[in-house]
Order: sequence, then structure tokens, then C-alpha cells
Amino acid sequence: MNANPAWVIFALAICLCRCATPNGISHTHDHSPKAETTSRAPQYGPGGELQRPTDIDTWVFLGTSLNMASADKAAHPHQHLMNNVFIEPLAYSTFRNTGEFPEGTMTAILIYSARADGAQAPGGLLPDKLQAFEMSVKDSRRFPKTGWAFYNFGPDGYSAQPQPQDTCYHCHKEHAETELVFGQYYPVLKHSASAK
Repeated sequence: MNANPAWVIFALAICLCRCATPNGISHTHDHSPKAETTSRAPQYGPGGELQRPTDIDTWVFLGTSLNMASADKAAHPHQHLMNNVFIEPLAYSTFRNTGEFPEGTMTAILIYSARADGAQAPGGLLPDKLQAFEMSVKDSRRFPKTGWAFYNFGPDGYSAQPQPQDTCYHCHKEHAETELVFGQYYPVLKHSASAK
């Protein structure tokens, strides 16, 4: 019996596709959070100082709050302060999948003064000048007693030493809902945790 030419061509095409990928496995692009595989691990200097990440614009945005950073509010008593919070993408993906923050988790808070001029809505506020760049890092090897450390780079510092425990740690330990992260303030984390 003669084979149908159309079927022969189809079979050859399938064979070529299987041979074009290792082990004949078809590779697809997965754009879900679990597809994030490039970790931006914390980078430290020779003196143990944390290096300020340069790719914050690629991190996951968690949320914004107003006048929530008490220490910074004390330093700027007559200013509204707007806090924009971000998390490193792989840590966010892992948290979504497991409900836990992995070692190396980094969060960043960019604290801006807020201004009313230029806002189109009455009473509206817009971010103005960067007042501080702060981070938290989960690193149990470096910080076995607390598991996490907190850093303040100021508005334009490139590296920072960990803050004393009484600066940030105790407040986070007492009030944060998800390890030492205020997950209760960020819907994307709250919904991920409650889904587990």
C-alpha cells in the first residue's frame, strides 16, 4: 500500500521538530511567576556592607503607604512621606508558590516626600524627592539570631551596614504578619499567603 504523501511530509516535520530540541522535548515559554529563575542575590562588600541594587525598576511592586515609617516621620515631622515598596522577583515567585520567603529575599522601600502641587485632584499628593532608600534582607547565615537585617542607604548611598536591632527589627518582629514583612499591608502578598 502506498503512503499518502501528505502523511509522509507531516511525519517528517514531527521528526525534525523532535530532533531540534534536546531529548526531543518541546520547550515553551512560561511567563507565570514560577518561570522567574534569575536570582538577584544580595551583594556584600568586603566589610559586610550591603550593596544597593541597581535594578529596582525590574522588581515586583508591592504597594504604597503614606506616613507609615515612624523613624523617617520623626526626622521629617512637617512632611508627608510616601513609601513605595518592592520585592526581588524570584523571592516573590517563591513566596507565591510556597507561602514562605526564601533565603536571600530582599525588599526595598523608597521613601519620597509628597507634594500637592501638580496633582489634578483636590487633596491629591504626588511623590517628590527621594528621602531614603531602605532594604530588608533575609540571610540566616550572616544573621543567625534574627534571620533578617535592615539597611538604610539614605537618599543616594551605594552601600550600607545593617541597622542596630532596636532601629527596625523589633517593630517588624512585633507587628509584621508574614515573618518580618508587613504582608498585611500588601494585597499581593496577603492574597498569596491566604491561598495556601
